[in-house]
Amino acid sequence: MMDENKKGVGVEATQSPRISRIREYMTAKFPDRTYADDEDFDNAVLEHLKTSDAKIAGNDAANKTIMEVIAAYPEFAEIIEDVAEGVPVRVAIARQFSPDELTVRDGEEDFDAYRKAAEDRSKRLAEINERIHTREKNIAQSKTDVDAFFNEMQMTDQERTAFVDWVDNEVLANLMDGRVNREILIKLYQGWKFDEAVAEARNAGEVEGRNQQIEQKRAHATKTDGLASGGSGAVTVQPQKPSSDFIDEVLTRKSRRKF
Repeated sequence: MMDENKKGVGVEATQSPRISRIREYMTAKFPDRTYADDEDFDNAVLEHLKTSDAKIAGNDAANKTIMEVIAAYPEFAEIIEDVAEGVPVRVAIARQFSPDELTVRDGEEDFDAYRKAAEDRSKRLAEINERIHTREKNIAQSKTDVDAFFNEMQMTDQERTAFVDWVDNEVLANLMDGRVNREILIKLYQGWKFDEAVAEARNAGEVEGRNQQIEQKRAHATKTDGLASGGSGAVTVQPQKPSSDFIDEVLTRKSRRKF
């Protein structure tokens, strides 16, 4: 009996530790999010709980307001129920209110408020339509600009797909969610400083080229010093272009200084 008990304790002790159900929930809820340590995980859970509490409080307040309105105007409950069952909004309203009840005439008590509400609605609809029109124009122009950019960069289909995925998932999606991480900041900073970095790289390359010319001329003068001159002895040295990695090195160096 004693041996069996010991055996049972040994089997239990060798079992892998159980994963927290909270961590399983957070992993399923935010599959792309990683946590540096337990404290980072706890902060993420706390942040999620605070956000959820705020949403619940907002929903409770909205529900309270809706119930107060329905208590004062029971017809709204019927309208909401009809719309929820698929009845068109105008039909649902017509089943509860007549056109005369919805029209306020000049001289009536609520006419000024009614007229202002109608004007605000017309203005709001016009602004929405303008934004939709502008967005459609921007989408069409963006497609043209993106295609031109891909052609200019001579990107393959695989490179295009990878680049678009990175922009969508690592930049735009995070920005829309209000999340700005170090990687995004570095990429944006490098783009912001690119022209300056190119100019710095070009100037550095010119200085490096001039220095190399001077060193080559000095070396040539040393070799020919004291020899009979058979010619002018002039040496033509082409300035060397900065290596293709030089700009990247400048950008990296700047990023390290700033971050």
